Amino acid sequence: MSSLSSARDHDRPGIAEELRESARRIRDLERVRVQLARTLLDVQRAGETSRDPDHVQRLISAAVRDLEELDARLFEARTLHSTTESCETLLAS
Repeated sequence: MSSLSSARDHDRPGIAEELRESARRIRDLERVRVQLARTLLDVQRAGETSRDPDHVQRLISAAVRDLEELDARLFEARTLHSTTESCETLLAS
């Protein structure tokens, strides 16, 4: 068995675990994103009858910033997952 073949076999369990972990992280981030989007909609609805529209607007702005940050983290997590899948495919060939 060549040392390259041995290295490939050794890396596979680590890569498989990394893929499971990154998939779990993506699911977690997606779940948080759904919750945050629902909260934003609730704030927007509550703002329709609020006596303090400035406060509501600040809450909405903060939620939108949080969604943008979360979207960036989700993009990074998906990119990492895709890259790891590509590495696994290359090692398997």
